[in-house]
Amino acid sequence: MLQLAIEKVISGGAKAMIRVRPLGPGRYAFMGEFHQDTAQGVLVSE
Repeated sequence: MLQLAIEKVISGGAKAMIRVRPLGPGRYAFMGEFHQDTAQGVLVSE
């Protein structure tokens, strides 16, 4: 799995829009820096 190399600080309870450059096919993992054990996700690019 690839890492998503984007950093954005978002306050608790807030929302944000994040624009992502065109990605090649694959699964890109991401996580929250302050709660790495629970704040995890995957962006899937086809």
